[in-house]
Amino acid sequence: MPRKPVTLYSVLAPGQFMERLREATDEPHRALFSFSGYKGGQKVLCSIEGHTFRMWRRRYWRNDFAPNFYGSVGSESSGSQITGYFDRSPWTRIFMRIWLAGVVLIGAPIFVLCLREVLTGTVSVSGDPWVGE
Repeated sequence: MPRKPVTLYSVLAPGQFMERLREATDEPHRALFSFSGYKGGQKVLCSIEGHTFRMWRRRYWRNDFAPNFYGSVGSESSGSQITGYFDRSPWTRIFMRIWLAGVVLIGAPIFVLCLREVLTGTVSVSGDPWVGE
């Protein structure tokens, strides 16, 4: 699915914008005794590296498919331009590719064998066709 870019404009300079972003969000530092798993109390977590950032909402339950906002801040004549997109975390994308490849590798041979039995009318399983008997 193609990413749809989002462009926002701010009257703040890029440095000021990043500083305000740091103040309004929490950094994603893990905490052992926290309901959300992260330190702090802000509603949004933000990982900032230079002029790029990744934002996501603080959740008190596990949801790896929730969207994250990946953005970058650039200079504009009257302030700054924030360009970004919404996407899943890299871990989720990698895991889903591995999971689907495993499903195809296991499911394809089973499908081919079942289709062969249906088309030829033969049964390669001996014994009772009911499972567990």
